[in-house]
Amino acid sequence: MLKQAGGANTCVKCFLEMYAPAETPKAFAVSKDGAYGGRWHNRRTHSEMRAGALESCRKKPMYRPENPCVVFFEDDRMVWKP
Repeated sequence: MLKQAGGANTCVKCFLEMYAPAETPKAFAVSKDGAYGGRWHNRRTHSEMRAGALESCRKKPMYRPENPCVVFFEDDRMVWKP
């Protein structure tokens, strides 16, 4: 599902090794260009984590505005809908 949401160039390793074990609250965003961004911190809100993940995703060199970043995971559940 991650490759479907974020394209073939999405950093699956980043998701599995950095995002997955992180403490909540957390969020992971992707774009179809392969851009991604994750945020986690145990003293922040879910809203801050979503905003930070989207901002990080939009700053990646491969990001293109025609393929907007979307939140893929929040905490330990997928919130992206195909």
